[in-house]
Amino acid sequence: MTKFLFFNTPWHGHINPTLPIAQELVARRCEVICYLTDTFKHAVESTGAVFRHISVSTENDRYLTSTGGPNPLYFIEESNRILPQILDDVRTERPDYIIYDTACLWGRLLAQILSVPAICVYFSYATNVQMLRLVSRRLQGTQAGLSRTQTSTSPGTQAAVSSPDFVLKMHNATEQLRRTYHLPPLDNFFLHSEPLNIVCVPRIFQPASESFDERFVFTGPSIQPRLEETQFPFEQLNQQPLLYISLGTISNDHLTFYHQCFEALGDQPWQIVLASGKKVDQSALGPIPDNFLVRPYVPQLEILQRAKMFITHGGTSSIMEALYYGVPLVVVPQTVEQVMTAWRVADLALGITIENAAVTAQGLREAVATVARSSTIRGNLERMQQVMRDCGGRKQAADVILQFAKKSE
Repeated sequence: MTKFLFFNTPWHGHINPTLPIAQELVARRCEVICYLTDTFKHAVESTGAVFRHISVSTENDRYLTSTGGPNPLYFIEESNRILPQILDDVRTERPDYIIYDTACLWGRLLAQILSVPAICVYFSYATNVQMLRLVSRRLQGTQAGLSRTQTSTSPGTQAAVSSPDFVLKMHNATEQLRRTYHLPPLDNFFLHSEPLNIVCVPRIFQPASESFDERFVFTGPSIQPRLEETQFPFEQLNQQPLLYISLGTISNDHLTFYHQCFEALGDQPWQIVLASGKKVDQSALGPIPDNFLVRPYVPQLEILQRAKMFITHGGTSSIMEALYYGVPLVVVPQTVEQVMTAWRVADLALGITIENAAVTAQGLREAVATVARSSTIRGNLERMQQVMRDCGGRKQAADVILQFAKKSE
C-alpha cells in the first residue's frame, strides 16, 4: 500500500482544494496521513485519512506582507519551529511520497531532509519566471487599489520586504535551517517546483499558461462537500434570488465595506447572505437590513449552489467554486494575488471588478445591476462551467499522482 503524507498551511483556501485529493487517494486504497492543526481534525478524518496534530502560528496574519502577498520570512521561521516537532514522527512513518501545498515550506523541506519524492499542489496559480514577469508588469500602478488592505494588516507586516532588517532576518533564518538540517542553498521561494505539480485551476485561467511544461498538470478545482459541521439556518432562505457576499477567511474585518453593502443592497430585490468572518464584532455592524442574513461563517459550497451572484474578495478557491457552479461575479480584491484573479475574471468577461479603494455603495449597486442583466457574462459562465467540470479535479489529480508513483518504482 502506497503511503502519502500531506502537509498544508492551515488556511481554508489552501486546504479546500487538497483534502479532496487526499480522499480520492484513500478511496483508491492508499494510506494517507495529513499533518494539520486541530481546527481541521474533523475534516481530515472525514476523508478517511489519518489526522496528525501540528502546531502552526497564525496570529496577526504574519504570513502576509503589507500588500497582502505571502511573507517568505514567516514560512522560513515557521519551518524552523515546526520541523523539530515532527521530523522524528515523519521519519518513523517512512512515507513513499510527500505531498505539500506550494506555500508549505516545511513539507517541501521534510522531503529534502528525508530524501522522499515530493509532489507539489498549487492551490492557486503555478509560478515561474515568465508568469511573475507578466504579473509584475500588470501590477504597476495598481498598488493604490490595495490601500485598504495595507491599513488593515498587522504592524509586523508593514516593513518592506527589501529593507535591510528584513533581508538580515531572512538570511539568519535561512542559514539556521541549512545548518541544522544540512540543506543546500534554498532557491527562490516562489519559483520552486517538483517533478510533478498539481495546479488547482484550469489552464485557461492560468497567467502565462503556455510557459508551463508537462511537469504541471492543470486539474482544476476539486469540488465536493466540505465534510464539516455547520448550523447555518437554511430554513430562512426564501424565494428571492440569492446574492452571496464574502471576503474570505483571512482579510475580512472590513466594517466599512459591509456597511457599503447594506447601503447599496438593503432595498434591492435580493436575499443576501453575508459571511462577516470571526474577527468582526457582530454588534459593530449596526442595523442590518431585513433582506440580509449575516453569519460569521457560511457553508460556501451549499450557498453557491443556490446563488445568482457572488460579491467576493477574489480568493482563487472561492472563484473556482463560483465558476464551477456558474455564479456571476463582482470581485473586490484585497491582496495582490486576488488582484491577479480579478484580472482573469475581467479578461474572460465572467463578471466585474471594483478596485478595493474605489468601492462605494453606488458602485456596488451598479455593478450588481450590470452583472445581473449581462447576457455576455451568462454565456461566458456557461462555457467556463463546462471547462471546470471537464478538467477532472480530484480524480484527475489522483490519476496523475498514481501514474507518477508507478513510474518512480
